[in-house]
Amino acid sequence: MKLRTYSLYFAAMFALIHLPAVCDAFQMVSGQITKAGIYEAESVEKVNAAETTAGYTLNATGLKLIKPTDTIPAKLGLSFGFEYVLIGLEPNKAFSLKKIISHPKITKPDGTVSNGYDMMIKKKADAFGTLKDISGYRFDNDYEMQPGEWKFTLMYEDQKVIEKTFTVVKE
Repeated sequence: MKLRTYSLYFAAMFALIHLPAVCDAFQMVSGQITKAGIYEAESVEKVNAAETTAGYTLNATGLKLIKPTDTIPAKLGLSFGFEYVLIGLEPNKAFSLKKIISHPKITKPDGTVSNGYDMMIKKKADAFGTLKDISGYRFDNDYEMQPGEWKFTLMYEDQKVIEKTFTVVKE
C-alpha cells in the first residue's frame, strides 16, 4: 500500500513540475475581428510588393472606420478592411503572418490575370502576447474594382486565425 501511495505522489509531482512546459507547447493563437467596413486614412505610403494584384501595398496611418459594413461599393480611392486582435502570441516577440486575399478575376493592364495573392507580413506581439492591427484594401486603379466576393485570410504558422469576406458591388 505504501508503494502505491509513493507512486501516486511522484506521479503528481512530476505532472506539476512538467505540466507548464507541456501547456506552452500547445498554446493556441486565436484571433477576433473587432470592426469592419469602409475606412479613411490620414496618409498613405506606397511600398513595392510585386506579389500583390496592383504591384504594391499601402502603409496607411490614422485609419478611421467611417462606415461599418460588409458591402463595399466599387469606387476609386475607397479603402475597406477590418480591425482585429490576435491573442496567445509569445510576448514581445516578432512573428510572421501570411495574408491571403482572394478576389474576382482581375485583368491587369499588362494582360495578366489575378484572382488574388498572398504575402508575408512581419508583426510583433506586445508584452501581453497580443497584437491589434488593421488589414484591408484600397481601390487605386479602375481595373481593380471588380464586383463579387473579396476574402481576407490571415494565417499564423499553419493556422487560420482570421477570415473576413466582403461583397463588392458596382456603385
